[in-house]
Amino acid sequence: MLYLGGNQMKVPYELSYVKGRFAVNGLALPLSEPLVAPTPKYTAQERAQIAFGQRVGDVADSLRAVGMSPQQQGEVIRLMCAHSSLVDSVAVAPRGVTWWFHGGGRDFPRQIQVELAQKWVPVKPVSQREREVNELGRIRGFLETGSAVFILGEGSSVIMPPEKADPLVAQARTGKALGGTLPLLEAQLRSPVQLERVK
Repeated sequence: MLYLGGNQMKVPYELSYVKGRFAVNGLALPLSEPLVAPTPKYTAQERAQIAFGQRVGDVADSLRAVGMSPQQQGEVIRLMCAHSSLVDSVAVAPRGVTWWFHGGGRDFPRQIQVELAQKWVPVKPVSQREREVNELGRIRGFLETGSAVFILGEGSSVIMPPEKADPLVAQARTGKALGGTLPLLEAQLRSPVQLERVK
């Protein structure tokens, strides 16, 4: 059994992605408005601290990539911090380097740490198409084993055995509270989302 936004979908299920949107039988959840986080306003000192932290991170990545030992990485980063007018103090440990900026800021932390590690091996990025194929396979796998699949939104789902899903759906549809453990699922089952036809 498959629910999309609280709507029970009809079998056979035709699962697909259309322009990056998960769809069942040609229907998809409506696009949600992207959340816009307010941009923090940093002081000149905070901007300089952020830039320094990014430079240290880039250097640490470069040192790992060429196979420099964690001990050697720590020494290079310690020297960078020791020669920066932004840094108050620095401490090197076997697994990381921690430094403290002078003063500290409102939005940027006063203490920063970078991890020391063996040679860094870049991970091949997974394409959107590969993620979509993997997600379709995952959902098909659950359906084939008889699980109930509730798709709540992009990247959000609830999987449960049908013997638990049937009473839960019946309870939500009659208006009885589910105990608040799955508020979005409960809301969608009570008032299913209007799906959109996608091509």
